[in-house]
Amino acid sequence: MRRSRPAPRRLAELLPRLAAEAGAQRLRRAALEAGVESALGEWLAGRLNACRRDGDALELEIAGEAAAAQVERLADEVLERLAGELGPGAPRRLRVRRCAAPAPSRPAEPRALPETFPAAGPLATEALEELEDPGLRAQLARITGRATGSSMEAGQGGR
Repeated sequence: MRRSRPAPRRLAELLPRLAAEAGAQRLRRAALEAGVESALGEWLAGRLNACRRDGDALELEIAGEAAAAQVERLADEVLERLAGELGPGAPRRLRVRRCAAPAPSRPAEPRALPETFPAAGPLATEALEELEDPGLRAQLARITGRATGSSMEAGQGGR
């Protein structure tokens, strides 16, 4: 009679492989989405509702008649760009589905850092004073002095 291993041990052996496969699948999906957005360009990518790989075909769901028609006109160029982004595994055919629903909202531009920062609290000042490296302490003092408006001069206020 053949004895099988206990299920928890077999599962423990399978989990790393399953996790690696899931991670690889997520990476492929992220690469596809990034490649599609890059290949479409900013305006058309902003009208992309969904993309789905189906064998050697890529199905794009595009919001708006004009945007969908533009993607259809540029299909060969989009596929060529995707091949450049994704390599030999890139889709070879493109299918465009029109939809009336708006594309997900995306920020127009990344937010810029504020010109001024909130004042550093007592813990930040104390941490700065505790730094052993005088060069690092001086650099951080200059940065925090400018950013927080503090009067601490580079290299002062510490060891």
